[in-house]
Amino acid sequence: MMKMKGLVRVASLAGLLAAAFLSASMFASSAYAQNPPATMYGTAKAGDKVEALVGGKVCASATAGADGFWMMQIAEGGACGAKDGDTISFTLNGAAAAQTETWKAGGAPKTVATGVTLSSSGVTPPKTGNAGLLPTGGASSPWFALMLGAFALAGLAGARAMTGRRA
Repeated sequence: MMKMKGLVRVASLAGLLAAAFLSASMFASSAYAQNPPATMYGTAKAGDKVEALVGGKVCASATAGADGFWMMQIAEGGACGAKDGDTISFTLNGAAAAQTETWKAGGAPKTVATGVTLSSSGVTPPKTGNAGLLPTGGASSPWFALMLGAFALAGLAGARAMTGRRA
């Protein structure tokens, strides 16, 4: 009887540790979070929608204000996987813009004083789907972690019920 209680306690503890580890890994950020984002800004026509893309994936978007000024921050990694040296392309109201910049941690446009003055090249970029914002499954899936946590709680409840009846 003592061996059974010990085994149940060890199994419950293992389940709780697994649930805690997976819950923490769901919210843990990657090493990309250690570098400051690149800040892109510039001018367009008032009300224009500006998007920044890396590798065809949208990183950030902004709308030009009444004065035509727009600004956005592009985190390293993030939705588009930006990293040092990547080319940032822009769209202006859904059409590809001729201007590009280079991503650098804490970076700014090449022309710091005025930023990027966007003009459309008339080419519309391809649709990017979910832009990497939705999990694709596997061990990183929030559903997997949720189910594992539920399993651990069920094991804990079962262990408490089992030890409570035999005590």
